[in-house]
Amino acid sequence: MFLSQVILEGRTARVHNLVADLYRQHQFVYSAFPDKSDREESGEERRPSVLYRLETTDGGARFVFLVQSEEEPDWMGCGERHIGVICASHIKEVDPHFSDGQRLRFRLRANPTQMRLVAPTERKGYKRVGLYKEEEQRDWLARCGERLGFRTESVSIIPKGVLTGRKPASQEGARGNAVQCLMADFDGSLTVTNAETFAETYRTGAGRGKAWGCGLLSVARL
Repeated sequence: MFLSQVILEGRTARVHNLVADLYRQHQFVYSAFPDKSDREESGEERRPSVLYRLETTDGGARFVFLVQSEEEPDWMGCGERHIGVICASHIKEVDPHFSDGQRLRFRLRANPTQMRLVAPTERKGYKRVGLYKEEEQRDWLARCGERLGFRTESVSIIPKGVLTGRKPASQEGARGNAVQCLMADFDGSLTVTNAETFAETYRTGAGRGKAWGCGLLSVARL
């Protein structure tokens, strides 16, 4: 497994256009995995093995992508496809091991949602809705932990709101399809309750919205 840190150039117009659009972010990250992009477009591989999160560094002066992948990325090739965007990139190979009862610091950008009954008179009355209240988001994280092999403590939440983007139209003159994703950042500590399940969670991510920069579970020793 590979962890990458991709530092973008200063707040230029090209960088601004990239970070302001969820779809452009997705295309940027996946362009470091050209073979995977081809498979994704053809529908041969639907489960993502690339997770990423966009953060800031240097006191907010620069943006940085944190990327976790099963395949080694080609950031030089990505930079050639996106001229004037990448300032520097660093890659390290990791092979994490976890144990029951292990305590870790964590950070997770997630898409907190829930299926709810919204139209009880219809056959398909359930709809996935976003959870905006802090209490709902805490409950969502607790439920995820029970299912994904961990229990959280002392969690702080930073709401990111609904971020948007637009997928280009396949036909000339059309507007394309809008994309949007509700996001919240969770920071705190956790205890591993099921090491095997947690290892799979670490590898494949937590929650929905992975195509738009959610799900990457970053951990460090306490």
